[in-house]
Amino acid sequence: MPELKKQVFRGAIREVTFGPEGHRLSFGGEATYPFYSFDKVEPHRRIVGLEVLDTDPEFLEKCAGYDALEYVDFICLHLAGGDPNNENKSTEELLKLVENAAGRIKNKPIAVAGCDNTEKDAELLPACACALTGYGILLLSAKEENLEAFKKSAPEVILGAESSVDINLAKQLDVLAVQAGIPEDHIVINAGNAACGYGFEYLVSTMERIRAAALSQDDKMLQMPVVTLIGPDSWGTKEAQAGEEDMPGWGDRLERGRKMEIMSAVGVLAAGSDAVIVRDPVSAAAIFALETKLGADG
Repeated sequence: MPELKKQVFRGAIREVTFGPEGHRLSFGGEATYPFYSFDKVEPHRRIVGLEVLDTDPEFLEKCAGYDALEYVDFICLHLAGGDPNNENKSTEELLKLVENAAGRIKNKPIAVAGCDNTEKDAELLPACACALTGYGILLLSAKEENLEAFKKSAPEVILGAESSVDINLAKQLDVLAVQAGIPEDHIVINAGNAACGYGFEYLVSTMERIRAAALSQDDKMLQMPVVTLIGPDSWGTKEAQAGEEDMPGWGDRLERGRKMEIMSAVGVLAAGSDAVIVRDPVSAAAIFALETKLGADG
């Protein structure tokens, strides 16, 4: 058979590294479409994070347990309880929880996600970055409305720039972050979140357009790696929430949730996400195994 002509692009995705000394984790850096290793070998595989909610009674125990899982690359502390419309936990209370969690995580990098309230996150997330100075955390997520507050974060922090499923908004936020003095290799794109069947096609097409512009057009402001928080949308779907007594033909509720999470994660990985964050360890193991297999085989 004749040798296939390799596709060569003008641009490449930046490499980003986070985590404490001795447990640094790099991702991104590719110069081809996802899993197209037949065109060019990718420098890093895509990474898998496990989300731990502060509202979970076993929060600290799970942090310690997940730290030992070989198929988990990093742990995401999701501070959903800080939302004024949720438990409205104070910043001080959440900082103590984050510090305790970090003390139990010995072998993995840490990401911190906020409560999805713009004003509260502007106070909470930079404070977490200062409290975890030296951990080199990945901080999710900065938005245009609160970007200025993130300039106070520790200098080693990697900043997740979150937009709402729109390539132009994603680029605009990256530009604003750079103008605010955040180095380009300290920014990752969070293009938005969705679960399969719930506006998912918009998310996937946005990611594909971001990756195409980064590689084909050499668009510097879209060449940051993409990180996607899968858990909240997947586990919030009707398929994952409906009880077995209400939907007896749907099967086990936990298994349904895992399938939603796995399908959603695989979809965004194929579209260009460099890192996915899921909530269930079984989901994480399945995604890790599939990603490793695809990455190895091209």
